[in-house]
Amino acid sequence: MLKATVLVILALFAATFAQRGHLPPDPGAAGKRTVLGIDSDGDGVRDDIQIEVTRLIPNDPYARAGAMFWFAIEQRIFTAYEENPNESFEFFYPYFLASSASARYAIITGAGNFISIDKRTMMLLNTRERFLVNNELDSIAHGRALRSHTFYPELREQLDREFQIFYEREKERQR
Repeated sequence: MLKATVLVILALFAATFAQRGHLPPDPGAAGKRTVLGIDSDGDGVRDDIQIEVTRLIPNDPYARAGAMFWFAIEQRIFTAYEENPNESFEFFYPYFLASSASARYAIITGAGNFISIDKRTMMLLNTRERFLVNNELDSIAHGRALRSHTFYPELREQLDREFQIFYEREKERQR
């Protein structure tokens, strides 16, 4: 019995260690110095978020991909705002559509079963500066109507392809 228990613990440790090996290093305080944070592997997701999502969803690559995709789209909006802070609603409209679509992916994949919307929001807006940028983006979108991304077949196909890339990456990391 003891031998079996030790083997199970070793197997879990090995799986966790192997998965951790595919993650970027924890950025620590440096990751909070700018609105965009640190994305050392260039996958579109801040390193601190990638690490936390993997910790919260260690064994479900589909749900993990849904969460990562949502964060990547939100990061894209933040990047667009940082580069174009004075742009209009019309400029940000495609980003807002993608954000709405990414939330749908998070629901469909079951990511919300692991990470509530409140937790995702706290992870995304973990500094005052990020909160303020999000507030500015909310002001730009305030009172405006968005159609579903499903009304835009090219956008839907593009987002489906992008999500598939996230899913393939998470399946690979799971191995």
